Formats: sequence, structure tokens, C-alpha cells
Amino acid sequence: MKVGDLVRVTIWEGEKPSCRLGLLIKYYTWEKIATVLIDGVVGRYRADEVTRSGRKDQIYLGGTL
Repeated sequence: MKVGDLVRVTIWEGEKPSCRLGLLIKYYTWEKIATVLIDGVVGRYRADEVTRSGRKDQIYLGGTL
């Protein structure tokens, strides 16, 4: 993952996980913590909860293939 990538964050709300799309601000491999901007709010998430989004996610944003 590089700074500026569109990422998918898994957020646990109770017992159900939900995925949100955000912009990767910072990622340090030695900390295993990613700083992500989601809906105007900056949050820090564990690296195993953050993955780089792919082509299917861009369809939901109205992008073109």
C-alpha cells in the first residue's frame, strides 16, 4: 500500500463487520498501523483491517473500468 491509495477498512460494529472506503494517509510497516481518511474523519486502524481496494470497489464509486 502506498500513500494516496484507495483502501477498504473493515470496521466492527457490535458483532457485524462492515466495510468502508477511505484514502490512505500514512502507513508505517514497522508499526503495522494505517492512518485512513474516511468521510472526513481521520482514523488509525490495524494493518490487518486495511486492504487496498480493487476494481469492484471503483464500480460502487461510479468509476469506469
